[in-house]
Amino acid sequence: MSWSPILILRNVRPSFFSIPCLCCMAIMMSNSTSVMAQSQPSEQSTSRARGGRFEGVSHVLPKMGQDRPRFISGNLPEMIEGLELEPENSPVLELMLGQYEESFQNAKSDYLLEASTLTPDPGDSEEVKAKQVAAADELKRIRKDMQKRFREGEWDGDQARMKQAIDEASQSLVQQVLELQRAQENAIDYTQMFREYQEVLDRWLVNRAAIESEFEDQLAVFLNQDQLARWQQVKRQLIFANELDRGLLAGESLDLELVLEESVEDDQQRMLAADLISRWRLEAGELLLMRSSDFMDVARRYLRAGEEADPQAWLDAAAQEARVRQVLRDHTLSYVQSIADALDPQSSVAFREKVYMDVLDSLYRTTRIFRSIDAAMKQRPLLERSQLESVELLQLEASEWMLDRVIDLERALLEQDMSRFVAGRRAEGQEFFRRGSIPMTDWGKQSAESRQQIRDWDAAMMGRLKEIIGDVRYTRLPGARSAPSGSRRGGPGR
Repeated sequence: MSWSPILILRNVRPSFFSIPCLCCMAIMMSNSTSVMAQSQPSEQSTSRARGGRFEGVSHVLPKMGQDRPRFISGNLPEMIEGLELEPENSPVLELMLGQYEESFQNAKSDYLLEASTLTPDPGDSEEVKAKQVAAADELKRIRKDMQKRFREGEWDGDQARMKQAIDEASQSLVQQVLELQRAQENAIDYTQMFREYQEVLDRWLVNRAAIESEFEDQLAVFLNQDQLARWQQVKRQLIFANELDRGLLAGESLDLELVLEESVEDDQQRMLAADLISRWRLEAGELLLMRSSDFMDVARRYLRAGEEADPQAWLDAAAQEARVRQVLRDHTLSYVQSIADALDPQSSVAFREKVYMDVLDSLYRTTRIFRSIDAAMKQRPLLERSQLESVELLQLEASEWMLDRVIDLERALLEQDMSRFVAGRRAEGQEFFRRGSIPMTDWGKQSAESRQQIRDWDAAMMGRLKEIIGDVRYTRLPGARSAPSGSRRGGPGR
């Protein structure tokens, strides 16, 4: 049975609709019962998910690079330089790269088009039918009752009384609509869709690999022996350039070379760490290249979880994805101390501080002292020489103290970040399983004791800064007018 509240109310006298609150009632009933119509087998109903959110299978699988090309046209300058290609041969490489990208995009379009035809089974259970009929009957009863009372002049033009009557009369319908919606959500079956998507994904991955293989086969014919010998190293560099910024864990997208450039101005100091940076880049490129297949294994675990309607398996897949991402993050962080040791003490502190301000920003956001010192050193008129020296010493002391806290809290905060990631994937997968069926994940919080310790230290450091620069300058600092992020007045940190 398919019905609409607009059709049901069609025979009501025009004067009935002229009253705004009754029009609002009709709109409310229309919005509420549109959920009911979704239970009917139709093209529209099968394109919706729990709560009407289904937007096609393309958003079912978390993004892990499955629809990105390995190489892009923007890589051409790096390829020419890395392969030491002669200028007259550059157009040939440009043509080959363009053909690869075009083939990839055409195949990707076919893959997404095929995937877009996959939809969940909306379900057609007896419970849904019974609740739909009950809601329809209740709406008809309310319509007749309201019409009768209106004709009898019960409200005598008093819209407030009439609105109250409508609100009271519609409560039972609202409850029935909510029960129907819950029944519909639980009736939707995603298992066949996930099963079919696995087949679509596998065909796409085979096709994608064939396109990449064809491009590399063409390169092997085009390049000379020396250039071919350099190709694998160049390939890792391209993967590094294309994929590093795709990270989702804290520190996963950390670019140590960029951090070094931003934190250490002395060219000679940066040169001391050049070999370590080069080695890290090559190894990170290799890890990024290798983890592509690991991600596709994770993708299949997500799809099997959906096929088997197993919410715990979905969480297990999310945890596995986090571990795959963790490898690159931990590899990058393992180089931080080695690079810092190659620098002089001042550059070492600046480099490590910049790293952890990025990776553990939630820790640094609880403080005011660092941004206050930066602001104080830029104030006009400039600080006197003795004041500037004192502020610089205070800044160095603050940096060293926070780095000590990083050593104490780093592992716990990184594990907390992984738990946060899994909690996010849990939220993404919730719509594919019965409401509340995915176990909650406790991604934890920084201990209250450690937060209070940092806040107390920060307040003391702000007091020392005030003593150095004076009350007038201090009151002009942004940090002097706000509580640290994460304090009770400023709200919780991340």
